[in-house]
Amino acid sequence: MRRSPAWITAIVAALVVIHTPALGSPEVSKARLISDLAYPATVLIYCRVDGLVDTPDYEIQASIAVIGSGFFVNPNGYIVTNGHVVFAVDNNDPLQDSVVRYYLLYNAFEALVEYFQEQGYALSEEDVQMIYDYVMRHGEVKSVTLNVWVILGEVKGADIEAKGIKARIVAKSPFIEKDIALLKIDLENTPTLLLGDSSEVKVGDEIYAIGYPGVVVFHEMLSPETMLVPSLTRGIISAFRRTISDTPALQTDAAVTHGNSGGPALNSEGEVIGVVNMGSVDPNEMIKVAGFNFLVPSNLVRDFLRENGVENKGGPVDELYLRALALYYAKCYDSAIREFKRVLELFPYHWYVKKLMADAQNALARGERARSSVNVTVPAGEVEYGSEVVVSGTVRVVHEAPLPLDYKFTGASVKIIYVKPGGEEVAHVVPLSADGTFNDAIEVREEGEWRVEVVWEGNAD
Repeated sequence: MRRSPAWITAIVAALVVIHTPALGSPEVSKARLISDLAYPATVLIYCRVDGLVDTPDYEIQASIAVIGSGFFVNPNGYIVTNGHVVFAVDNNDPLQDSVVRYYLLYNAFEALVEYFQEQGYALSEEDVQMIYDYVMRHGEVKSVTLNVWVILGEVKGADIEAKGIKARIVAKSPFIEKDIALLKIDLENTPTLLLGDSSEVKVGDEIYAIGYPGVVVFHEMLSPETMLVPSLTRGIISAFRRTISDTPALQTDAAVTHGNSGGPALNSEGEVIGVVNMGSVDPNEMIKVAGFNFLVPSNLVRDFLRENGVENKGGPVDELYLRALALYYAKCYDSAIREFKRVLELFPYHWYVKKLMADAQNALARGERARSSVNVTVPAGEVEYGSEVVVSGTVRVVHEAPLPLDYKFTGASVKIIYVKPGGEEVAHVVPLSADGTFNDAIEVREEGEWRVEVVWEGNAD
């Protein structure tokens, strides 16, 4: 006669399959989370002005260029940066901008000095000063052409223009006013950052600034292989200020410098609360003073977008990326890689996804994988010959991750290892249902104490 089964019910409640680290733990620090969220949407801006400088005796081609930072605010390729990054310092028209005119004239002066030296003239300091005075007094900027390129994240090599995507300027406010510019590139499904409410910011709040500081991008001791990887720095909100044009400004001690201009400053929730705008200069020494920097508040940026008919919103790439990142944090690397590939199908330029995919593949090669197991012992008195050891349970997701984890069990399985009283092991691979439940049984042909281990180990798709 068939005996009643020995139910192993402890597994139902005890099996915890995914435990991802809590925010702030060594594995997923807050800074790492912010960088993982913001790096994909942060871009390098390269802007160049070419001008024709006319003097009574010479016609000189001059050019000036700058780099800055920016970030996507809409999945249709809209980017926010500073006005001064696109050469709007005191005027929206570069031909009328006094700073642009000065630097074009200065570049023309340098070109003229180089021309004379190439002709064999040995120029004294007085000669050079005379050429400078001549160009500054008689030079006139006749025409200018402004070009803007956007570089999406990490780029190997130094040929910025060849690797950049041409952008058009939708709108801009010069440095002396709001210092905001809105750019557009012809790409869809771009990753985006969402604006927070800068009116909720408090002195002492922690912030994270992301961008492309020129001292790093052009550091002579660093390899070109990583020259265009964005940098993250951390600081706090130090004070609330107003500019001489009565525009609100947020003061911060986060380390930023030339090249960071236009980049996002994010709060601990990953929302942009400001745009890096300017630093401070010692009026006596005329050198930059570290730790006293300023941001354009996010609410000004939101108003600027609204005035130009652009909505700050996320897109399908952001949704997929967040799901993939949560899986990546949980060490469900197979599923993460699958989701990362879906991101690339929508947006092939997502450089950071390519990096995370490579990291995930390397982790799998090292044997790393999300793993959890439960061991249960069935006392000898509960196991009789001819009965069944039945294992019935539910795989549950229990985690403290910084991102919600939407794990799908379709196609996944658990491994159930039955250890007989004599030590022999019998392993069953049992598929999971869509809701994570599983059932299995083994007939008892050997009385005594049985041990059962249920193992979930990632999801090798």
